[in-house]
Order: sequence, then C-alpha cells, then structure tokens
Amino acid sequence: MPAVPGGVYQSQGPSCMDRIKMGFFLGFCVGMASGALFGGFSALRGWFKG
Repeated sequence: MPAVPGGVYQSQGPSCMDRIKMGFFLGFCVGMASGALFGGFSALRGWFKG
C-alpha cells in the first residue's frame, strides 16, 4: 500500500485577507452595537429629562 502524502487530509485555514475581513466585520458589529446601546440610552435619558 503506497504512503499517502501528509498534506492531503489537512484543511487549509483562512487566508490573510479572510482574517482581515473577519476582524473588520467583527469590529464593525461591536462598534454598531455599542453605539446603539449608548446612543439609545442617552436619547432615552434626554427624552425623559425633558
């Protein structure tokens, strides 16, 4: 039985550009969520204050 080369069954990880896009997308989502949270809180506070 012939030997199977080592790299045949190894899966490739994400490329550098995939990692950059994923980091940008995660940062965008976290920024939007925190902005909505803090902005909504301050808007409600200003609305109830009067």
